[in-house]
Amino acid sequence: MDHFNISSYIKIMQKALNQSQIATGQFLFGIFEMNEALNLKFNSSNKVISGLVSQQTEIPADLQETSKNPDIIQDVREHFTKTIASKITSHLLNDACEGLQNLLKTDATVSVKTASDFKKMEQEQGQALFLAESFLYALSKPNRVEEMLPSTDDFPLLDEVANECPICHTKLTKKVKGVVKKHYEIVPIFPEHLTQEKQLEFKSAQLPVPKLTSLDNKIALCPDHAENYLTDPDLNEYVQLSSLKTSYAKNYELKQELAQIDLEAEINTIISALTEFTDNGSLENLNLTALAINQKISPEFTLLRNTIQSDVLTYYRFIRELCSEVETYDLIASEVKKAFRKLDQSDLTQPEIVEQLSQWLLHHAKLSQSSLLACRIVISFFIQSCEVFNEISK
Repeated sequence: MDHFNISSYIKIMQKALNQSQIATGQFLFGIFEMNEALNLKFNSSNKVISGLVSQQTEIPADLQETSKNPDIIQDVREHFTKTIASKITSHLLNDACEGLQNLLKTDATVSVKTASDFKKMEQEQGQALFLAESFLYALSKPNRVEEMLPSTDDFPLLDEVANECPICHTKLTKKVKGVVKKHYEIVPIFPEHLTQEKQLEFKSAQLPVPKLTSLDNKIALCPDHAENYLTDPDLNEYVQLSSLKTSYAKNYELKQELAQIDLEAEINTIISALTEFTDNGSLENLNLTALAINQKISPEFTLLRNTIQSDVLTYYRFIRELCSEVETYDLIASEVKKAFRKLDQSDLTQPEIVEQLSQWLLHHAKLSQSSLLACRIVISFFIQSCEVFNEISK
């Protein structure tokens, strides 16, 4: 996980000290427990350190407050210089500092200036001071990370890897009390913040994609493997992830193409079924002025807006060509608009109206629930064509 906090600090220092996470935590916090005058309630028991490392608990408020005391700050600096940094070999010390610096750069909650200041501190004042100051900074950061909902922007990447970490195959989402929770991080395959030398090494092993900010350079990993790769990018793992990404992307593209073929057949069936509407002499006036989706869908329904835009981009031309071959298209559009008007007079939200219209189409086409997605796509077409939803007030 790309969060700079005491949990990630202990994990990085564990490798440098070559001991367990519990022992590492107890060693780091020793400075506070040795000073009995502080009268802290904090104790570095196995349970306490385990809770911090697993991000189930926060740093106690009295400990955070104590760590701001100028005298304590000086004690921490001396503790790291004399006791901690001296126990780490030079190569492992370099690895630890690089891992912490990388994490400071990749954590979105750490400002660019703060990350730059820490980099300058290590270069000008030495690694021991950097370790001490970054430890104090980690104490001030939130440690307990609340479970988050998956972002809709991540769905293609999750679908691509079949919702499993490509390295260890653990599930990337989990259901808690009926709610799907995020259990993954999106990681750049060609790592950010590599040194010039490492960039050349990685590129010679496997050329990265042309645009490093695109989805082609991103992959979903479980929190543990994401954290390991972000803090200490490995050349062999980079090559492995690049190969997996290529394979997953091809399979995902094929799956999407096959799914589109099936959906087009279902859409064709729906349009054909709608031609059975009969003219009762009361056609609605159709709005021929096209509006952008964001002019019709309220900003609070971002997911609905994104879904409709995706449907329109993929299927609008196909449905329009089908409708151009139907003599009774105006009648179909009129019936859709009538159905919308009835629903619009209720207290339903826009997502609820779309769902009701999709079910209405499903009923008229006499199709099973498996065709509901195709019905939603047809409704997206009519939203774009202005038979469904009016321009939102500004």
